[in-house]
Amino acid sequence: MPTLAIRAEIVGSDPLVWRELRVPADYPLDEFHHTLQAAVGWHDAHLYLFARGEDAYRASFRWQRYPEPSVMDPTRAPDRESADAVVGDLFTDSEPVATYEYDFGDSWSHSLHLVEMIDDDDPRSSVVPVVDAGERAAPPEDAGGVGGLTEYVDWAEGRIAEIPDYQEQWILEMLGVGTREEARDALATFDLARAQQRVALQASPLPQLRGPFGDYLRRTSWRGPDGPFERIQLAAARLPDPLSPEDCDVLTADVRWFLDRIGPEGLRLTQAGYLPMAEVVALAERFNLAEEMVGKLNREDHTPQVGDFREALRELGLARPLKGRLVRTRLGTSLMTDPVGLIRHIIERLPLGRDDFARDAGTALIVDLAAQEPRKKEPRPARGTPRPGRWDELQADREAVDARLEIALGSLGWSVPGGNDSPLRHLARGAHHETRPLQQLLRRLGVTATRGLLGTSRPTPLGARFLGAALDLSPLP
Repeated sequence: MPTLAIRAEIVGSDPLVWRELRVPADYPLDEFHHTLQAAVGWHDAHLYLFARGEDAYRASFRWQRYPEPSVMDPTRAPDRESADAVVGDLFTDSEPVATYEYDFGDSWSHSLHLVEMIDDDDPRSSVVPVVDAGERAAPPEDAGGVGGLTEYVDWAEGRIAEIPDYQEQWILEMLGVGTREEARDALATFDLARAQQRVALQASPLPQLRGPFGDYLRRTSWRGPDGPFERIQLAAARLPDPLSPEDCDVLTADVRWFLDRIGPEGLRLTQAGYLPMAEVVALAERFNLAEEMVGKLNREDHTPQVGDFREALRELGLARPLKGRLVRTRLGTSLMTDPVGLIRHIIERLPLGRDDFARDAGTALIVDLAAQEPRKKEPRPARGTPRPGRWDELQADREAVDARLEIALGSLGWSVPGGNDSPLRHLARGAHHETRPLQQLLRRLGVTATRGLLGTSRPTPLGARFLGAALDLSPLP
């Protein structure tokens, strides 16, 4: 089957937004939609339509809010579903040009020009889509079509003196920049490497994931940038090494230490149900909590890391309060001397969470961690040594994680009460709150490093191996 060299252009864009791709002729048309979304830089936020002459191919969906184009235009034949066609169906010798329309409100029309048919024995042939070149960034979603894009480009390049404040604020926020000059550069810049990565991720076969993570992927059909689909594909592409028994010993050291400290008789709790001061001090020293917070670190109600760790052990079924004492369960006692069995049990119980939102947030957090490049171990500076920019780096990491959590949870249908008046960022806040026991467990396992008040948003090398096993991307020992 030949490979088709296709040039895609956004009709009416000036300067022209274009991409050059190579796509197998038998590539499914519904998957080619995702290829174009990734190559151009769209967010897969609207319906679409492919058309060649009177033939049209639309997205597959079970209900429809507005009439189909074939209903609005009585001269057009009824649409076929794109899942039932391939890219080669878009072109004939007499009609080497097709149309891809995205977002029926803004009506972004892309002309698809068949430039060349590449034979199988040509080194340029490919069994998966590839983007080779392009110019200019994708227009911002919901910019108002070509007319809106032209106005924003003219403003960014200084041909329009000013636009209303709400429009200026909107375009700067959509582009993730702070000034007109930065908006000009953002609109003019096409990141070929990023587009190639996203096109490759969209074309990759889906991995088989363990229970809740496979369910998580099946529940979201959205395949836009930084969404669950791409994060899982990134995690799978990393192919982490499998965990060894020695890794399990290191990972579970703190959990087994605390289970041993509880002892066969348990630890007496205070009247309020907290650990006694001596135990909180011991945990704070073991966990090196002085690097994470200030204070005496001797009261559980003032040391949330201790309480969250306790809750994680309870949710794992390893320890629980009973008649004024914190006691090991039978399971906790049996796994205390079995690091491999303990890791297997922890992974089987992930994600933790008391309700559906907490479990979805925990799943999204684990997937996001697994998709990230492990943080290389850095020499620990002497206590009190200034580290310029370190706080800004951690804060930027945290904000990036928050944005991805918002995307993931939003794609699963979670929203904040109050509708559009409530910022989506509250989803990330809620996610962090509801996953505190999980995050504390991951820190104490060494999956994420403990560095300052914010911690880190990237896994350790050992943590990456644990996360690969948790998703079932690599085998357990």
